Amino acid sequence: MSWIFQRILPNIVALSVVAVYPLSAQDSLQEILDRGDRSFLTCEDEFHRSIEEYKNVLKIDPNHYEAHWKIARSLFYIGYLSDDREKQKKYGEEGYKVYGTRAVELEPNRVEGHLYRTVSVGMYIRGIGVVKAVLQGLDREYYRGITKAVEIDPSIDDGYAVVSLGRYYYELPWPLRNIDKSLEYYQQGLQYDFSPYRAATRFLMAESYLKKGEKGKAREQLEFIFTIPSDPNVPDCEEEYYRGRARELLSGID
Repeated sequence: MSWIFQRILPNIVALSVVAVYPLSAQDSLQEILDRGDRSFLTCEDEFHRSIEEYKNVLKIDPNHYEAHWKIARSLFYIGYLSDDREKQKKYGEEGYKVYGTRAVELEPNRVEGHLYRTVSVGMYIRGIGVVKAVLQGLDREYYRGITKAVEIDPSIDDGYAVVSLGRYYYELPWPLRNIDKSLEYYQQGLQYDFSPYRAATRFLMAESYLKKGEKGKAREQLEFIFTIPSDPNVPDCEEEYYRGRARELLSGID
């Protein structure tokens, strides 16, 4: 009897795994991640499709670091490319409290978890408002996280961690806001990989120049956005979003 049990038990377990996680029988984890990445770059279903694929990875491996930080990234982008504060609050909170935090727990010395957990904190801040966030200490939470990401690898995502540190100084309420420091970090971010041609960086620089009253420099950055070639590593809708925002901002410059 024990011999029969030993023979059939592995088959029972295998069938149970396939029943619960049918994707594992057909697709490797890397194939599922790759599908998620393709969906992310095409902004399929407003990034929800990529989240679905990355969650399929977690069904097979609940402690998969890459799937966690990539879910945090997709959740961040849902709010990032939206003006809906409820979306920013909802998806920012989930990105930082659930998936971003878990990514950092799994791999505390790797940069991606720190970056996407922190920018998700920033998205949550946008949703609830800066003043309320400062009262809750979330500005300090953001600063600690983004400086940690810069410390580990300032080149991550075309210098996006450095640019995000610049945005921190822009978003602070008066009298803590420091526009010159924001521009300093934006300029630093431009030295990494494709960053000089990242529409987001140029747009943020333009906003800082406008705060300083330097309309000519702002216009220069905004017009540059329309000369930027498409970057295969940046979601399609991000480039479209910043071209639209650039047109709006340009129309208001004398």
